[in-house]
Amino acid sequence: RVLFRSIRYNMLLRGRALNNLKPKQMDKLKNEYHLRTIIDVRDLAEQAQKPDISIPGVKEVSLPVFDEGKIGISHEERERGDKMELLSKLPPMSKLYYEMFHEECLKNLSKIIRMIVTSPLEDYAFYYHCSEGKDRTGIISAILLSMLGVSKEEIIKEYLYTNRVARRRATRYYLGAKYLKFNAKLAKKVRGMFSAKREYIEVYFDVVRDEYDNDLMKFYLDGLGLKKEEIEDFRNKLIVGN
Repeated sequence: RVLFRSIRYNMLLRGRALNNLKPKQMDKLKNEYHLRTIIDVRDLAEQAQKPDISIPGVKEVSLPVFDEGKIGISHEERERGDKMELLSKLPPMSKLYYEMFHEECLKNLSKIIRMIVTSPLEDYAFYYHCSEGKDRTGIISAILLSMLGVSKEEIIKEYLYTNRVARRRATRYYLGAKYLKFNAKLAKKVRGMFSAKREYIEVYFDVVRDEYDNDLMKFYLDGLGLKKEEIEDFRNKLIVGN
């Protein structure tokens, strides 16, 4: 909620890849949530390995946040390496979050935000997803929610809600690394990768504080390249009530 107003229900949806989409889930997304547009923010290698299942009548858009190989794992390594080994090569999660707000990643992030913000209401609801529905999409949700006037604490709470879904998966990878790979350090790192942590999403607010004079509007305008009238129109579309 924003003061005495509300954000339109189910207009902005974040989640995991749709490569295992079941007919019942497909029906719910299309008929209950009135899904109109899917944005796949995974890199092209991820998309090729686990392509989404298409939903008839729903627009699909590919807008990767990271360029392939940006996170330190090449396509060839993904093809031949086991998942635990690949995960061990990833940089710390806070560093990955920081990179999303700089250089090419920021340009890519801007394209995603701009598409959502400037689309007409008939193109909603949007479902934007990465592989796990946590990191790249967590950042996108944080930006959109702050643009709609949601407080920092509520944004963090929404992000941490991810753990209700991710905890089981995080535990499975943790146990696999600890007892199959006999590597306690890797196990701890992997569990952190599959968990939502406050320190990760706070990178967004740290960047705004340190690089945009703690001014969210300055970030929207200078960092994302949006216009004030586009932001106002976005708010008018999605905020209802007095």
